[in-house]
Amino acid sequence: MAEHDWDEGVTTTDPQCESDGVTTYTCTTCGATKTAPIGQTGHSFSTQWSKNETHHWHDATCGHNVTEGMAEHDWDEGVTTTDPECESDGVTTYTCTTCGATKTAPIDQTGHSFSTEWSKNETHHWHDATCGHNVTEGMAEHDWDEGVTTTDPECESDGVTTYTCTTCGATKTAPIDQTGHSFVNGKCEHCGELEEPTEPEEPTEPEEPTEPEEPTEPEEPTEPEEPTEPEEPTEPEEPTEPEEPTEPEEPTEPEETVPEETEPEETVPSTPVEPSQPNLGSVIKDIIKKIFDHIKLPTKPSTPTEPTEPEETIPEQTEPEATEPEQTEPEETVPSTPVKPVKPTKPIWGWLDRFFNWWR
Repeated sequence: MAEHDWDEGVTTTDPQCESDGVTTYTCTTCGATKTAPIGQTGHSFSTQWSKNETHHWHDATCGHNVTEGMAEHDWDEGVTTTDPECESDGVTTYTCTTCGATKTAPIDQTGHSFSTEWSKNETHHWHDATCGHNVTEGMAEHDWDEGVTTTDPECESDGVTTYTCTTCGATKTAPIDQTGHSFVNGKCEHCGELEEPTEPEEPTEPEEPTEPEEPTEPEEPTEPEEPTEPEEPTEPEEPTEPEEPTEPEEPTEPEETVPEETEPEETVPSTPVEPSQPNLGSVIKDIIKKIFDHIKLPTKPSTPTEPTEPEETIPEQTEPEATEPEQTEPEETVPSTPVKPVKPTKPIWGWLDRFFNWWR
C-alpha cells in the first residue's frame, strides 16, 4: 500500500469572469485522477472613462454589461468662456477633475452703461448709453426754477427772464415787456429822451353822401287761376234685365177688387219736374203719367179685367183659356236718351180715371 504519486496537473476547464475553472491531476503509478478548482478571473474593464451629465465610470471589455468605478463628477471652479454683454448672457464652463467631462452655466447680461452727464433738449433731459446702443436712461421733463431777470426791460426794449432746470442745468428765456417812456415836462424820467412835439392831425375829409337806392319796381300781379271744369256726371247704372216670366197657371175668373184707400208709393223720376199747380192730385197724376210715358206696358187680353192694387213688383198675368198673351219685357232706358212713350190701353186709363175720381 502506497500513496498516489500525483503529477503537476492539467487545466481541463479554463476559469471565466463569473465561473471557476478545473485542474485535473493524474497518479503516475496507478493512473487515478483528481480535480481541483481554478478561481474565476473576474471582469476586465477599459482604462478610459465613460460619462454622462452627472456621472463617470469604466465599461467592461469582457463582453458583459457591467461597469466599474461609477461616481458623480467632481467639478472645478469653472472658467468664463463667453463674456456677458449689454443684451446677451455670458457663459462659464466647468470641468470634472476625474474624467474631464464639462458643463456650462449662463452669466447674466451686464445691461447698458450710461454716461453720468446729462443730455437735453428744450423740454427733456436724459443720460445717453456709453455701450454703443441707441438707448437712454432717466428721460424726464425739465424742472424749471422760478427764474432770474438777466436783462432789465427798458423804455424801448424788452427785458429777459432766464429759467434753469434744477436737475440738468438746462436754461430757457422769456421776454419781459418794455416799460415805455415816462415823460415829465417833455423828458423821459428813465432814459432822459426828450419828447417830440406831436403834429396836429389833419382833418379828415367828409365822406361823400351815398346815392339813394333806386326804388324797386312793384311786382306784377299774378294772373288768377283758371276755374276748374266741373266733373262730368257719371252715367247711371244700367237696369238689370227682369227675370223671364214663368208660365202662367190656368186662369181663374178674375174678381173685381176695389183698391184700398192707400196712397201709392211715390217714385222719384231721374229728372224731377216742379209741379205746375199746387194741387196734390194733379201732382200725383203728372208723376204717374211720366212713369207710364217711360215704361212700355204689356198689352192686355181682349177681355178687359178690373185693375188690381199696384204693388212694388209686377203681378203675375193670368191668361184666358183661349189664348196666351205674349209677354214683352220692358225695354231698358238710359236717362240721357228718353224712349218714346207708348200710349197705354184704355183699361189702364179707365183705372186711372176711377182712381183720381176717388181721390177727389
